[in-house]
Amino acid sequence: MPNSKQTLSGFGRYPTLETQVAHTEFSSTPALPHNTCVISRGQGRSYGDAAIAPSGTTLLTERANRLLSFNASTEILTVESGCTVSDIIKTFGPRGWFLPVVPGTQHVSIGGCVAADAHGKNHHHQGSFASSVQTFTLLTADGQRHRCSREENANIFWATFGGMGLTGIILEVSLQLRRIETGWIQTRHTAVNNLEQAFVLLSDDNNDDHYTIVWLDGFAKSKKLGQGVFMRGHHAEKPDMPAERPLWPKAKKAFRLPFPLPTGCLNSAVGKITNQLYRWKNTLNTTPFLQTYQDFFFPLDSIVNWPALYGKKGMQQYQCCLPETCAFEGIKQLLQLFQQQGIPIYLATLKRFGEGNEAPLSFPQAGYTLALDVPLSHPKTLDCFAESDDIVLAHKGRVYLAKDARLSKEAFQGMYPRLSEWLTIKKALDPQSYFKSALSERLL
Repeated sequence: MPNSKQTLSGFGRYPTLETQVAHTEFSSTPALPHNTCVISRGQGRSYGDAAIAPSGTTLLTERANRLLSFNASTEILTVESGCTVSDIIKTFGPRGWFLPVVPGTQHVSIGGCVAADAHGKNHHHQGSFASSVQTFTLLTADGQRHRCSREENANIFWATFGGMGLTGIILEVSLQLRRIETGWIQTRHTAVNNLEQAFVLLSDDNNDDHYTIVWLDGFAKSKKLGQGVFMRGHHAEKPDMPAERPLWPKAKKAFRLPFPLPTGCLNSAVGKITNQLYRWKNTLNTTPFLQTYQDFFFPLDSIVNWPALYGKKGMQQYQCCLPETCAFEGIKQLLQLFQQQGIPIYLATLKRFGEGNEAPLSFPQAGYTLALDVPLSHPKTLDCFAESDDIVLAHKGRVYLAKDARLSKEAFQGMYPRLSEWLTIKKALDPQSYFKSALSERLL
C-alpha cells in the first residue's frame, strides 16, 4: 500500500450507521418516549443477552462495515463499527498488517470488540482490545457525536470499553495495526499433566511466547485434574518459511452442520474419548511447527454453526478471571464443582492476564481466566453457574459479560467494584436510559 492516507473502496454499498439511525430522533426536544430503548448489535456472537432490546429497537450494524481510511506511515486504520475482524485480516493480512489483539473468533464486529473490550491469547503482553484503539466516534442519546480518545473525552472513552453498548452507538473506530511478515504462527505444544503444571508453564518466562493458552481436558480428575496442552506461538517471519509454502495461507471453507445433533450424540463418554484423542494428537510433536493463523486463533470458526454440536438446547460458557494470588485454588474449585455435579465440560481453556486498564467495566485483571463450555441440557447447569459465582466472588474475581446470560444483579455489583463510577458517566450521557439491553435490565 502507498505510504499515504487513502480511502479504501469495496465496503461503501450501504448508508452510514449514522444515516441508518437518523430516523430515531435522539434529540433533547423532544426525546424518545420513555418506554423506548435502543441497543446496537454487531455479529450476534455474544453468548448472552447483551445485544437484545427488550422493548424498543435492536440496531443492526452489519451493513455499516466500510473500511474508511488507512495511513501506512502511522499504520492507523479507520473503520465503521460494523466492520469485522475477518474483514480487516482478509484485506490487510496479505499486505503485511494484523490486529494486535484478536478474540477467539474472527466473525465479530469492531464495535463489539470495543463494547466488550475483547481480549486474546496475548493479554499478558498486549492488553485488551482497548490497547490498539486510538480514537472512536460515539453517537449519544442527545444526538451529539463525541470524538473519544485517551486525551479527548477520556471518561467516555474508558466507560465505553466494557460498557456493552450502553454509552451510545459506536460509529467509527481508529485502530493501530501491527506489522507481520506471514500469515503463519510458529507454534509449539507441550503436554500438561495437571493444573499445577499448567500454571507453572503459563507463568514461567522461559516458556513464554507472544501468544499462550492452555487447553484443558475437562474430564480429567483427581491427580490428573487440569491436564491438557500448553500452546504457545508468535507470528512466523520469512526466514521461518519453507520455500514451497506461500507467505499467506489459502482461505479455508468452513463446514456447516446441516442440523443440531440429536440429544445424546454428545455425551460424557464421547467427550472423554474426544478430549483424550485431542490431547494425544496435539502432543505428538514437541518441536516447533507452522500453523495457519486461522487454526491458531480461530479453531472453532472451522464449523460455521458449531453450537449445534450441543443439540437443540445448545450450550453456555462460563468465563471468569481470578487474581493471581488466589487463581490456582479458585480455578481448582471451579473444575471440581462442575465434575461433582456431573456436568460435562466439553471445552476448557486457561489463559494468563496482565494488568487491567482504566475502563471501569473491563473484564481482564492481572491473573488468570478460565472458560468452560457446558451443555444447557443438563438440569444442574444453571444452579452450578450460581455456585460458581460464589466461588468467583470469594476469590475477588469477575465474570465476563460478553459470555454471560444469567448473572444476578447482586453478584455483578460485587464483581465490578467500579460500577458506581461507570453509572455516573452513563447517567450524564444518557439520563433517560435510552440505551438499554436485556443484560442491563437484568444487572442494573
